[in-house]
Amino acid sequence: MQKIKMRYLLLADIHSNLEAIEAVLAAVEGEEIDKYCLLGDMVGYGANPNEVVKRLKLLVPQVMIRGNHEKVALGVEDGSNLNDYAREAAYWTRSALTPESRIYLAGAAKGPLVVDGLFEIVHGAVQDEDIYLDYLSDARVSFAYMRTPLCFFAHTHVPVIFLEEDGQISHYHLQESEVHYPLQSGDSHLINPGSVGQSRDKDPRAAFGVYDSSAGMVTVKRVEYDLAAAQAKILETELPPYLAFRLSYGR
Repeated sequence: MQKIKMRYLLLADIHSNLEAIEAVLAAVEGEEIDKYCLLGDMVGYGANPNEVVKRLKLLVPQVMIRGNHEKVALGVEDGSNLNDYAREAAYWTRSALTPESRIYLAGAAKGPLVVDGLFEIVHGAVQDEDIYLDYLSDARVSFAYMRTPLCFFAHTHVPVIFLEEDGQISHYHLQESEVHYPLQSGDSHLINPGSVGQSRDKDPRAAFGVYDSSAGMVTVKRVEYDLAAAQAKILETELPPYLAFRLSYGR
């Protein structure tokens, strides 16, 4: 079977942060990107849900799955499973979304979703889109549910690789500005490319991933963005001020 040669841009947890997504897209301008993969939580927390949706609509072709913030913002769930800050932000987002934005977000699939027969994408864990993949025990369960040897996930906002090799599971936190990770045939991988709009590993920069299927290479990068502008916009709304302050600390 001929190997599919594609380059995929992996965007997770944008969270209505227009400045961050613009910086990421500027960073890959000029690169060959064949498909855009949106791993959920396009909105929530930030001040520009409609502007982010408008920008994402231009990324063609794309595959998109929903996150927990989409579900609450669209009224699919009531938000009782969110913490107070997240729930308040989701309700604010629900009131701010235009009809056009709601239609677009409602088109997001429930993960996991197999992309081009090569890999899966899911917001949380493979067995449950709302479970956080934080620990080796969580990854072990997800590996058992995977339909492909490679899965990209989101939700934790932390760039990390879980590797299953000969029945043993290990993990690697990706803390450098740019990491090139060659996939090994016969191994299984769960990879989080990090959060575009709200990092939580003490690095406030926007994170994203690129998967080159022909080279068998995953690259995770971080880029600076106009953090002060994103914070100022949040403070001008009725969103909790904490959501602005946390961006500085990557927490």
